[in-house]
Amino acid sequence: MRNIRSDILVHWTGRDIEERKQQEKLSWQEVSRLYLERFLDIVEHGFWMTENIEVFDLKKNTWSYEFSGTCFTELKLSEADIHAERYGRLGIGVSRDWIRRRGGMPVHYLPIGKEESFTREYRKKCYDNIKPFLKPMGEKYADAPGYNLYQFMDEMEWRIVEESAVDHVEKRESDPEVCLGRIPLFAKDIALTIFPVATVRKKAFQYLEASLTPHSANMFSSVLLEQCKNF
Repeated sequence: MRNIRSDILVHWTGRDIEERKQQEKLSWQEVSRLYLERFLDIVEHGFWMTENIEVFDLKKNTWSYEFSGTCFTELKLSEADIHAERYGRLGIGVSRDWIRRRGGMPVHYLPIGKEESFTREYRKKCYDNIKPFLKPMGEKYADAPGYNLYQFMDEMEWRIVEESAVDHVEKRESDPEVCLGRIPLFAKDIALTIFPVATVRKKAFQYLEASLTPHSANMFSSVLLEQCKNF
């Protein structure tokens, strides 16, 4: 049977860089430098596992839970610009199997709003080890016409969470308030990289070719964010 799902899932990063850009009025040269540093840091040390909170903004109340992990999405590249606005403009893709072998699983989306009774009953029966893989279908409850109740479902997210990836996580003590560890990543593990601009890609490849094994930069495909709309 033909596989209709993508075999490459992308981790997006850089939301904090975009926030700094707005708050500190950074130039694009400074922003590019931060994105380059972020890419090289991930290639050298792996994906961050960060503290996250998932909020279910229901019609009558709010339910939330916290988890530590790394998130990936298999959304279409043609929709990457929308996703980048929310999570950052640098994307690093790995294979679905790479994620699965590290305990990763797809997110299970729960309805909100008028279906609140379903969500309430579901969480009563939900085991704690499943909660880190739950996410609302949409951002919040709303009756407004045209509101996208399924906006998060479009991301088709997968997660590697701390509990399931314990054997693959390298603990880091430098900033325990923000990050509990790293999931090691090597250049050969990267299947695709989406760079924010050409200058970042050029300098990233120069570093890989000079500092790692020969032709490391040729191990994976790359594309610029602005080119994704053509896919």
